[in-house]
Amino acid sequence: MLSKKGDPRSVSLHSGLGNALLKMARYDDAALSYSDMLKVAEHIGQCEMEAQSWLALAKVYDRQGKHQNALDCSIKAAKIAIENNCNTETANAVLMQGQQYYRLGEVDQAEPLIEKALELHQDRDDQAAVGRCLSLMGLIYDVRGDFKTAREYKEKALDIFKEMNDPHAQWWVGNITLNLAISSDLRGDYEEAVELYEKSIGLMEEFADHDWMRLPLFSLGATQVSMGDYKQGEDNLGEVLELVEDAEWLGLSLVYYYLAESYLGQGLLNYAEKSAREALRLAEESGAQEPLGAAWRALGKIASRSEIDHLKMDNKKYSAKDCFQTSEEIFREIGGDAERAITLKAWARHEIDHGDNQKGDKMWDEAKKVFQRLDMEAEVKRMG
Repeated sequence: MLSKKGDPRSVSLHSGLGNALLKMARYDDAALSYSDMLKVAEHIGQCEMEAQSWLALAKVYDRQGKHQNALDCSIKAAKIAIENNCNTETANAVLMQGQQYYRLGEVDQAEPLIEKALELHQDRDDQAAVGRCLSLMGLIYDVRGDFKTAREYKEKALDIFKEMNDPHAQWWVGNITLNLAISSDLRGDYEEAVELYEKSIGLMEEFADHDWMRLPLFSLGATQVSMGDYKQGEDNLGEVLELVEDAEWLGLSLVYYYLAESYLGQGLLNYAEKSAREALRLAEESGAQEPLGAAWRALGKIASRSEIDHLKMDNKKYSAKDCFQTSEEIFREIGGDAERAITLKAWARHEIDHGDNQKGDKMWDEAKKVFQRLDMEAEVKRMG
């Protein structure tokens, strides 16, 4: 039996076990295994393995939606890697930092880190890592509403992985196909998004990766809700919750947000409010700004349809205007122009429905202009 504290071989054992548990979405167990890996690496003075351990823990926290914890781990990994000239670990730690800032909605801080990671991985001629950097850059531009540039980055990443004769590279083909679907979805081209989501699910099913299978299924359900197919969307989102069970997962807040939207579409106001409140709670816990802005938008829609035109939370009353304004401010702060316009569109409908046509029309026009600037043709067409 391998000694936990003295045998270097146990580092690989704990790493392999952690990787298997992560793939099974057993996050807490994976974290324990990676923590044991870290203890051994520290005991034997293996700096490279120490940095890898912190990065592995960051990956778990990322999946759980604990983005500040993941960021802290990646900063520790970078410090160890830089001090000991571990070039691979340095590049991976810088990329992980960029990813966490992206998750937290701080894209201006994320971009230079991802660019630095891209440069480091290009110097090492690590094509798989270069592809990961390009894909993440695409997601950065999604947040900014520059979907054309986002697509260009993602297609470059996709080309890299398609040329690699490696089963794991094919997993990345499925993952980036999912990312391309996200751009289509955010742009409002829901039919194309559904097609790409279904393709992504087919590609990723081959790898029996329970950890990542939730994401394309969630995204498909979310798009179905956006298309007005509320019941089918609800069913797929419910399946995601069954896959998650009681585990923490980075996408949970948005799952509940889209469930709230699906219930609103079906006229089930009480279920919608319960889901939106859960979406808000989870977003506040994770610190992720996009889900937070979305949750406030859903609460605004619910308050707008409430007989008393407000919701009570933490002994405070929030009107529909309060909720929409909070959502709009969040998206304005993070530079999320497309999501901000979606909030303005919902807010405009509230004002018009409640008799303030002048204010509502002004917001409606502002939202439409943003959609036009971002070339979101499908959204412009839907607004008439």
